[in-house]
Amino acid sequence: MWSEAAANLPVFVHKHSDVLRKHTGTVLSLAAGGAAATLVFFAAIVVAGAMMAYARSGGRAIGRIVVRLTGPERGPRLLRLSVATVRSVAAGVVGVALIQAILLGMGFLFAGLPGAGILALVVLFLPSCSCRWWWSRCRWSPYCGGATTRCRPCSRSC
Repeated sequence: MWSEAAANLPVFVHKHSDVLRKHTGTVLSLAAGGAAATLVFFAAIVVAGAMMAYARSGGRAIGRIVVRLTGPERGPRLLRLSVATVRSVAAGVVGVALIQAILLGMGFLFAGLPGAGILALVVLFLPSCSCRWWWSRCRWSPYCGGATTRCRPCSRSC
């Protein structure tokens, strides 16, 4: 279907207009969700930038608070432990996203999708969109003849 749409989009749209009309709302909902996720991502970058701008003074302030709450002996150790935990979690999140993108890229190649590398990069940078795409793929699949009750491989050659 991808090759057919890429070769002659107007004919493809005319040929599959009933399916396209039926699922336009779902596609628009997914696109809106992706746009919202992108806006949240950019807002998080702005917040992270502001936090990084005041990282040294904020770290000193948090250090004083932790020392005051836990004592001068345990405070610095607890602060180091907290920093190490946050760094480890951040590294894990990035690592999992990278592994997911690689595996999905291999799946895209295996499925024969054109532009598999670009789709894998999209999955890497927009993980919430990829989750929504896979979820919608489980509930509805034009490759497998319409509505499905579970995720299953396509039985038709595309």
